Amino acid sequence: MLFDSLAERMGMGRAALGRLLQSDKTLGRKFDTLAMHMAVVSHVLSEATVAQE
Repeated sequence: MLFDSLAERMGMGRAALGRLLQSDKTLGRKFDTLAMHMAVVSHVLSEATVAQE
């Protein structure tokens, strides 16, 4: 989902974005960090409960 969203925002296909992330190691690491952050946030939100007072 994140990969597809980023590709669409950049006006690139999935293959082109994959090549870009592999060729630019700094950008690839930033994408990995963002993807991990998104996964953690998604997990935390799926486990959270909201109580109204």
